[in-house]
Amino acid sequence: MAHSTDLSDEEIWNIAVSALGSQAGRDTIYSRADVPVRELIQKKLRAVRDDDPFERHTCVVGWPEVPGKDERKQLWKQICLELSQHPDVKLVLPATPISKSSQLSE
Repeated sequence: MAHSTDLSDEEIWNIAVSALGSQAGRDTIYSRADVPVRELIQKKLRAVRDDDPFERHTCVVGWPEVPGKDERKQLWKQICLELSQHPDVKLVLPATPISKSSQLSE
């Protein structure tokens, strides 16, 4: 995750490109989700900016601890699903998939 407050759309995509890796599945961007911090707070989560491994890097912390691994996974998936369906969470698609070698479209 990256803290994107006050950034242009192009600046946000540039952060995403700079964070791309070379391993399969981590070398192309197909979309992004813009999640307002207030929605994380509603789920009792927090966004903590740590700037590591890149500037504006942010961790989401406060995920509920549940004894069983499978139960924890199900609960976390449910929280993510609820966030993804919230009207203030925006799915943003680039015109075409983005890789380090591609040009960003404006």
